[in-house]
Amino acid sequence: MQQFVQETLQKGAQLHQQGLLAEAETLYRKILETAPGHPDANHLLGMIERQAGRNEQAVEWYSRAIQANPDVAAYHGNLGNAFKDLGRLEEAVSSYHKALAIKPDFAEAHSNLGSTLKELGRLDEAVASLHKALAIKPDFAVAHNNLGNSLKELGRLDEAVASYRKALAIQPDYAEAHSNLGNALQDLGLLDEAMASYRKALAIQPDYAEAHGNLGNALQDLGRLDEAVASYHKALAIKPDFVKAHINLGGTLKELGQLDEALACHRRAVEIDPGSAEAHHHLSLQLLQLGEMQEGWDEYEWRWRLKYGVLPRDFPHVPWQGEDPGGKTILVWSEQGIGDEILFAGMIPALTDAGARVILECDPRMVDLFARSFPGVTCIARGAATDPRPVDASLLEPGIDYQSAAGSLGRWLRPNTDPRPGPAAYLAADGARRDALRERYKAGGGGLLVGISWNSKNKRIGDKKSLPLLSLSPLAGIPGVQLVDLQYGDTRAERNAFAADTGVEILHDDSIDQMADLDAFGAQVSAMDLVVTVSNTTAHFAGALGVPTWVMVNSTPLPCWLLDRDDSPWYPSATLFRQALGGEWTDVIKHIVNRLRDFQS
Repeated sequence: MQQFVQETLQKGAQLHQQGLLAEAETLYRKILETAPGHPDANHLLGMIERQAGRNEQAVEWYSRAIQANPDVAAYHGNLGNAFKDLGRLEEAVSSYHKALAIKPDFAEAHSNLGSTLKELGRLDEAVASLHKALAIKPDFAVAHNNLGNSLKELGRLDEAVASYRKALAIQPDYAEAHSNLGNALQDLGLLDEAMASYRKALAIQPDYAEAHGNLGNALQDLGRLDEAVASYHKALAIKPDFVKAHINLGGTLKELGQLDEALACHRRAVEIDPGSAEAHHHLSLQLLQLGEMQEGWDEYEWRWRLKYGVLPRDFPHVPWQGEDPGGKTILVWSEQGIGDEILFAGMIPALTDAGARVILECDPRMVDLFARSFPGVTCIARGAATDPRPVDASLLEPGIDYQSAAGSLGRWLRPNTDPRPGPAAYLAADGARRDALRERYKAGGGGLLVGISWNSKNKRIGDKKSLPLLSLSPLAGIPGVQLVDLQYGDTRAERNAFAADTGVEILHDDSIDQMADLDAFGAQVSAMDLVVTVSNTTAHFAGALGVPTWVMVNSTPLPCWLLDRDDSPWYPSATLFRQALGGEWTDVIKHIVNRLRDFQS
């Protein structure tokens, strides 16, 4: 019998290596008829099941092999691979550790462990495991590729590029490494080089859906939107359930103004993977942009599950779900950037008007401004933004009835796009400071004080919302207008270039640190007769302060600016001037110049 088993196992393995899986499976099963607990036959059947994508069955066969012989590292390693494919990552980690306990120099297990730890977000551990794999096997292309993936997640892009290049020096036809190299190069802003890498991946593997999708991303970043759409369609023709491609296609179609098609893409992504936070989040942003507020706010709650999204706070109080707030104490905690804090703070008066006692946790720079603006509201400075735990003991007091993230208030307080009730301004600047600034700015004989801001610092979409200061040079030719710099950050070089080109000096106040002292910035904005700005923090400040605000909105605006309207339900003092074509600001500025001449009269 032993000779039969050995000969049959050898023949089955030969067929297996030739890709004749059905024939190999028949022989393995014959062995099990004779020797039901044979570990190698069970293990090899597990390998066939995994190759066929049947990982649940693979787990069963691998487990039987381990039960028969628990001391074979390969059995544990392959069980880990099946667990990893099933998304059972902690079980995969456990299996890899068992394999390595048996065989510490098992390079493949170290590499697979590193890849799994990366998916779990344990990036430093992942890097350590991959370095161990490469110390054992320096020419291990897969491990170099996996190391590149972890380094990229850590933001160590130059090191990631070096790792991918090492993988490709060992294995030049490694399509995945070419595609991953492209991703790192794209993150470095080297879009042409990134596209070249994606094209190399596709030359090797034309049906590589992820590479088609990545090429689409690079084309989208370059503004070559029609080509990006074509790449996404190629990816989806190969892999129809490719959620990321549906999401990115939706985003690109939205930029092209094909809103119904874009919405269909986002809904399809959610349909394919109902648990995808990214798919739900992108759907929420488009719904809110379209004014579908109720469904949009509901979908917006998925932001807490985003891998790299905002951090939820671990408050012990019951979340507020729209209950009658009268006589209740509600803790509202801020999230995201200063612009979002200001936008969402516009819902605080609705709570206080309904009889709630509100505790508002906010960016330390906003405490004075919010405290002045919302009498009776207790304003508490938030601790480190990277720390999801409450840091102020008063926020844990048992007298708090409910808690809510500021952005979650919209589900109950902004169910539609009707104009916001109440006064136009809900922020109150320091009046004495505002008046002193206004008097000083007027002292130079300037006429209308027009604050200008032209740049968004948003790392992801700031370029699309911004324009060069020199693009605003037509404003310099209007008599009786004093331009005032409201742009946060160092603007000296741009202002000098503007003055050299137009002969007009933009008033800049060195006493105002627009990043550090937001209460002073609020007073400065409030001192203006008019603010002309792109969609950035300045726009939110000006709108919330009730200053006449003209917002230059790009062709794919943030959800708060909605679509196809020149007013804002969030900021009644705002007028929106929209791009007709992405990247083209000339007509917007022309309209503003004409309106400004009328505004003076």
